[in-house]
Order: sequence, then C-alpha cells, then structure tokens
Amino acid sequence: MIPPSKNSFDPDTKAAGLFRDILGDGSNSLLQVFESVERESNEWPTLTNPLMEGSCTNVDIVDRQSRFRWHFMRLGGDLLLVTTRADVHEPRIETVKGEGFVEFHYLLEGPVAVGVKAQDDPEISFHSGDLFCCRQTEDVDYTVWSGPGEHLKTSIYVTPAFLTEYTDFPFESAAGQALISPPSGVSTMIETILSADSLMTLRRMINLQVSNRRDLVTLTGLILQLIGESVDSIDAATEKGNPVQDLSPADVRMIAELRSRLHEDLAEHFTLTRLAKELGTNTTKLKSGFRLVNGTTIHKYRTAIRMEHALDLLQRREGSVAAIGRAVGYERQASFSSAFKSYFGVPPKSAHQVRRRGGEFPK
Repeated sequence: MIPPSKNSFDPDTKAAGLFRDILGDGSNSLLQVFESVERESNEWPTLTNPLMEGSCTNVDIVDRQSRFRWHFMRLGGDLLLVTTRADVHEPRIETVKGEGFVEFHYLLEGPVAVGVKAQDDPEISFHSGDLFCCRQTEDVDYTVWSGPGEHLKTSIYVTPAFLTEYTDFPFESAAGQALISPPSGVSTMIETILSADSLMTLRRMINLQVSNRRDLVTLTGLILQLIGESVDSIDAATEKGNPVQDLSPADVRMIAELRSRLHEDLAEHFTLTRLAKELGTNTTKLKSGFRLVNGTTIHKYRTAIRMEHALDLLQRREGSVAAIGRAVGYERQASFSSAFKSYFGVPPKSAHQVRRRGGEFPK
C-alpha cells in the first residue's frame, strides 16, 4: 500500500524560468530584459525606426531542452511587447515584478487554461483569443507558471500615461479606475474574450515578418489597433457585468496558503466550496486569484502535481499502476492511465520513457 503522503517534490525548489530569468540579470525588470537583448546585436540583430522610438528583436534559444522563440517589440519605454512561441518540456515558473504597467495578455495556444471559459471546463486548452488584462502596483509581485507543451501567446505592457494620451480608455469606469490608478499593494485583473476582428488583428500582428523599417511601421500600427480594440473589449465586458478582480497582500497570502494545501495529501479530493470556506473567502475570488498569481487554474495545477508525483513513483517502481493511481487520487486504474497519457503522452507502463524533471515544480 502506498501511503497518501505529501508528494516528493520540494515546494521550495525553483523551477526553470521564462524570459525574465533566461535573458535578464536577475532583477526581473522588463526594460532591463529589452535593453539586455538589444545590446546583443551580434547574436540577435535589432531593427529600429525613429517613429515612436520603435525597435524589435527576435530571439531564438534552446534552454534545458525547451525551445523558445521570442519577438520583442517596444515603442520607447511606454509600450513593450513580447510574443512567445515555445515548446516547453518542463514546468516553468518566474517572478513578475510590479513595474506599474497595464498588462494585456493574449493566449492563442497553450496547456494553461486562462479565460472566462476555464470556469466551465477546466480541461480545455484554449486556442482562442482570450484577453487577460491586469495591473499590479510597483510594490506587488506575482508568479507565472507554464506547464509542458506548445505555447503561443502575446503580452503587451503599456504605461498608464500612454493609455491616457492615446486611447479613449474608460477612466471613469470601475475597470478604468482599477487599472489606471489602483490603490497601493493591490493587483487588478479583468478577463474577457476578444472579438473576431480583434483576433484577426492579433494573428496578423503575430504572423507579420519584420525585415525592414516599413514592416516595423506596419507592426506598430497593428499593435496600436489591437490595444484600441482590447480597450473596447474591456469596456464592453465590464458594462456586461464582468467583475474587476482585485488582490490585496492578504489575498496573495491566502493564495500562497492554497497552493501549499494543494501539495498535501494527493489522494484527497478537495472541493472549491470547502477550500474557500477554510480559507475565509469565496469561490470566485479563489479561482480568479489563483489564476492571477499562478497563471493556471486550481484544477490544472493540482493535476500537474499529481502527475509529476505519479511519474516519480512509477519510475522508482514503488507500486503497481493501480496503487500509484490511488495514491494520487484516482480510484479507477483506467481513469489514472487516461489522465497520465493525456499529460505525458505515454501510458503509465511507459513512464520510463519520460525524462525526469529533477523535482523542479512550483510550490
């Protein structure tokens, strides 16, 4: 019998990072990453245009067997864009420092569920243009976690001054006040779905091959168009009742406690209602807060922990497939085998084919 104890992954072990960790100097500053990339002109040539101080750089890196292709674009220090195309082979986590930007995140493909539809079916890996807009003040940090798989996503970071000067942002609305002038120590999040026109703009922007200054001007126009359309989407979403979610330092501590609990007895079946009651909050705050802080849903995070622990047990041959399945919360062997194959691409009996990840998993 395998005891339903804590999983073998050390919650304090730091997983491999994303572009801030890989390309930065440890400060996790966006501007510092851009400046560092642009300095490496011999390895990653940077194209510039005096129009709005535009510049763009393409970076291609193979890191710990994961493949990353980043497109960095910026307009001075007021607008920064990062498009990520990646084949991720191990969990990735990094800290995002509060720098006062309003952030627009667009998911086109990835194993991480982000968006309003995640509340209905947490098994979905989205291929639609879900928009996730957030703002953290400069005294707030959060972490982003990405699981193994193919990723295609774009993030645009804009200063409040840029939005004030160049867009008809709904400043008097709840969304405008929360994103442009939030109180100290608070992270704000709004989720919605892009319109078909905005999704087309996003895909044109991502697929544009920039090889000269004219292309850079075209790309600049598409970015500004997408921001304008995104502001419209946020405005429309809040008018329809999409809530503006705020996280205080106490909320962040509560999410950290939840994350710790998810690493406990992996055979236990939590319910969101029970977890929310024990942590003194409601299920809406629990779900949206967890997505903001950790970049994934509670369901997918818990599944990933279970699968990683099951892999460890299988590769150490510490029980039958059925027993290991029960140890991570699956009463039926068939259900466990199906979940394991969905996560790793091979059935449990072929666990030896999966490369060990050294216990590196987010806490």
